[in-house]
Amino acid sequence: MWARFGLPRQIVSDNGPPFTSQEFQLFLKDNGIEHIFSAPYHPASNGAAENAVRMCKRVIKKALVQGVNIDIALNRFLLVYRNTEHCNTGVSPAKLLQGRSLRTRLDCLKPELGPRVRREQARQARAAGGSRQQFAPGDRVWYRDYRNSVVKWLKGEVHSRLGETDYNILGADKVFIHRHVDQIRPRSGEPDREGEDRDVSEGGRGSLSRSYLVYPNGSSPVVEEEASSSGREAAAGSAPAATSPRSPPAPQPAPAAPSPARERPNPPRTRRAPRRYGFDFD
Repeated sequence: MWARFGLPRQIVSDNGPPFTSQEFQLFLKDNGIEHIFSAPYHPASNGAAENAVRMCKRVIKKALVQGVNIDIALNRFLLVYRNTEHCNTGVSPAKLLQGRSLRTRLDCLKPELGPRVRREQARQARAAGGSRQQFAPGDRVWYRDYRNSVVKWLKGEVHSRLGETDYNILGADKVFIHRHVDQIRPRSGEPDREGEDRDVSEGGRGSLSRSYLVYPNGSSPVVEEEASSSGREAAAGSAPAATSPRSPPAPQPAPAAPSPARERPNPPRTRRAPRRYGFDFD
């Protein structure tokens, strides 16, 4: 009993030899338990124990009369007794000892909290739709970096899965970083080197340099075109091309006539100076 529910602060017993022995007294002293004896040849001194014995005897007699198994009847009685509020304390013995009420057959008449929570969670999951993104070890990803305010996403590789939503990422500097799935984006379709310059020739426009910038949101690469240095040098060394005659400027439309002023639906307000009683001076 004490190994399951803990050591008591105080016990009350009669003066029997098992309770008055030196070994039992030493055991109580080592565990910090106070021992109180009842008066000799006066069982009423330990009224709480005698009252419990009387109730158990009453349950056993009733089981014998009804032809019910004594052990089953006694266990059912103890379950209900420990779950019933006491007249002095106002709470049940189970509530005082375990901090909760014991579940009985009467609890089947009222809804339980656990199944209701599971039903609500399932309903919310169905209403949300979609599925959470998942990664496997070896996937190339972008991971959020909080050490640099300029470059916020860095390249990495999924090393292992730590839980339902957490991953261990092998970063660009060969350091393992713990990130949530919301801090990871798949990395696919980017060029061999980030920010790689490629010369692409187009008819009539000369040589251009394109900077491919890949973003972790999975969108198509954005192309920024700039005139290359070789193209500018060639344009500077060559003779200026003949300028084509300019077309005469198109006639501008005449300004629109001002719209007639609209009459105000209400007369203008007449504003009066405020009157400050007791502070007006001539």
